[in-house]
Amino acid sequence: MCIRDSPYYLNRIIKIHVGFHSFGDTFTFADTQERRYFIKKISGPDNKGLVKIEASDVLSQLKESQVPQSSSGNLNAALTDTATGATNIGDNTGFSASGGYAIINDEIVAYSGVTGGDSITISTRAQGGTTAEAHDADDPVRNIFQFSGNVVDCVRDIIEDFSGIDHATYLPDTDWNTERDTFLISEDVEVWITEPTDLDRVIDDLGKQSYCDIWWDDAAQEIKLKAVGPTLTAAVGWNDNDNILDDKATLVRDQRQIVTQVWIYHGKLDQSGSDNAENYEKLYIRVDA
Repeated sequence: MCIRDSPYYLNRIIKIHVGFHSFGDTFTFADTQERRYFIKKISGPDNKGLVKIEASDVLSQLKESQVPQSSSGNLNAALTDTATGATNIGDNTGFSASGGYAIINDEIVAYSGVTGGDSITISTRAQGGTTAEAHDADDPVRNIFQFSGNVVDCVRDIIEDFSGIDHATYLPDTDWNTERDTFLISEDVEVWITEPTDLDRVIDDLGKQSYCDIWWDDAAQEIKLKAVGPTLTAAVGWNDNDNILDDKATLVRDQRQIVTQVWIYHGKLDQSGSDNAENYEKLYIRVDA
């Protein structure tokens, strides 16, 4: 049976060797550069007998995974606004044996672990700025993702825990830690994800927030991480004479694009709530007078 006929070819490795071979030389793979990709689709043969293989780099697996893992628990019985301890939810698939956070309606609770296949142990109520409230039997209970700490560690944990990407093979921890400790040491994040979300979207949002980026280096066969704008240890001077060529720049003031105020909301109150202004504790207004 060829791999095209197998339903299990998705994400199998395909290796492409690139190099030059001189006439008369003995061929060896050691003289080539190996590039590694992962099979996504095999089609054909067409009317010319050709088979087409589509492959992508390892980061494509981020589009095929979600955080947190999907869960579908429901309360087996009503829950008061103060109850803790073992709680039957019918199905605890997707909940962590070591504990984490769950959301019941609009209330986030902490749980310390699971029991059997149908129970979680609730340890603390009203987490993430939510309010403790009573819940009815059959109300949905969903596992959520929470992380507090450095953005580099957050991205690494998400890839390791929720994708099919092998950490030991593709994540160079030493390089990532150097970038974290040199340029991103102050980039701490508090992440609450209350419903399954594509990994590539989550990591893209974290990168934009913290000015870092990841990409696949197909020559090194590693996932690289770099700070987009490293923290400068000293102020850098700027002036027209040293930094702009004469007659190469003009000043344009488009009245339609003028911004006189920037409003920044921060300190989200209810992590299960909306992103509307009233759900933030603080507001900073920068005014250009």
